[in-house]
Amino acid sequence: MAASSRKRQLSQDLVICDQCGQPVDKCVLHDDNSDYLEEAIALSDSRLTKFFEGQQCEESLELNITNYCLYDENGHFISIDSGLIESDKAVYMKGYLKPLTDLEDDLSQSVPARDIGPIEQWWISGFDGGERVLIGVQSSICCYNLLTPHLKYKAICESLEFKITLTKYIIEWIESSPQSTCSQLLHNLTVKCPNLELSRLYQSLPFIVDQILSYDEAGTSSDLKILETPCIRQLIETASQGSLKLRSAISKKVFWLKRYLC
Repeated sequence: MAASSRKRQLSQDLVICDQCGQPVDKCVLHDDNSDYLEEAIALSDSRLTKFFEGQQCEESLELNITNYCLYDENGHFISIDSGLIESDKAVYMKGYLKPLTDLEDDLSQSVPARDIGPIEQWWISGFDGGERVLIGVQSSICCYNLLTPHLKYKAICESLEFKITLTKYIIEWIESSPQSTCSQLLHNLTVKCPNLELSRLYQSLPFIVDQILSYDEAGTSSDLKILETPCIRQLIETASQGSLKLRSAISKKVFWLKRYLC
């Protein structure tokens, strides 16, 4: 068989999910468990309603969720930063619901819930200090702080956790040393993450830039703008020079980059 024929055959055999955009044979399905309750029913469980009594209105409902996973309409695991939520694709979540005061992984007093959503938005907080960065998601009736992922979902979370950790280290370093150079930043990152490879840092830059942009926008006019510091500019410019794809991804968010790299 000619090479071109083999390529056509491979293309014909590759089936892409119409929801998450992943090859179907690579997708991981979440476990269908009948013990899980629908979101609205789970939120009415007495183990949770006791906690809700002190909250002002339905819009303010907030819980922790552990042993969680996120999936598309076909039940395929997806990463929270896949872009599906921003593209208005239906993304759902399942896991065990807990009051905000309960940060343990014990499931005995938790309420299992499935098909939470569709998820309307997600966020990351905690870049401005503290040891823990918090990821949250919101459905139409409740906000959820993500604790520990389901064992089968953990591998999908590892990449996101790595990017979040890098973002936190970068923000903390620049806020403490705003006039530092890119070389000094990279040295600090390698101290914090001894096995860090530049290629992986560069691949993570679109996510990091997006989070720093959101962080800057949440600050006041007098706050340091991380994205405008010489250190970050140099890092972005250096990384983008070697990859047109990376340059395009970042320049959609960072308009000054177009002036420097056109």
